[in-house]
Amino acid sequence: MHRPDPAASVRPRRRRSSGALWHWLFAAAILVPCLGATRPRAARVSPSAAPAVSAPVVPPCATTDGGARLVIHVEACRFELFDACGRRLREGPCSTGSDATLKVPDGRRWTFRTPRGTRRVHHKATQPVWYKPDWAFLEENEPVPPAEAPSRYVRGMLGRFALDIGSGYLVHGSPYRSGIGTRTTHGCIRMLDEDLELVYATLQIGDAVVLE
Repeated sequence: MHRPDPAASVRPRRRRSSGALWHWLFAAAILVPCLGATRPRAARVSPSAAPAVSAPVVPPCATTDGGARLVIHVEACRFELFDACGRRLREGPCSTGSDATLKVPDGRRWTFRTPRGTRRVHHKATQPVWYKPDWAFLEENEPVPPAEAPSRYVRGMLGRFALDIGSGYLVHGSPYRSGIGTRTTHGCIRMLDEDLELVYATLQIGDAVVLE
């Protein structure tokens, strides 16, 4: 059985009364299904999803190449993080899409593939919450609940940080360290939290994530 890969909606954690919690989650949610499918839904984000860690201190450079960037080597399951001067800050393992296809009796199908090309960071969130999509229930042979069901919201599955790179794809953490470095996700980029913390601090809104 696959461990659930956070194909997810990301939302920052806040303390709210129980009566207002679900209203806030739907009013301020990021609905980001990390599908790898042919028609992913677009993302919505809470304006409060702000960075919670400081950017690394590095010596200044005379020129920049347009911002920091994260390079994902999809087949090799490796990442490289570069600052705005083009200096490599870190490299290491990551997990990428399995390319597996899930088909269900009603005719729907999902292909869990990491896309290629250059994307941009749209939003950032700390302590993100996974909005569990239909395929995650179907993959586990569980009934699919209504869209507003509390069982859709799962804490802890995305690690401590998440970056939305558009079209339903995230760069995020995971509680499952043993799977990092393999092609086992549902399309998202999954990283160790200690690596992702530096990525989160380095990349700003609009910076590039290169998937090659």
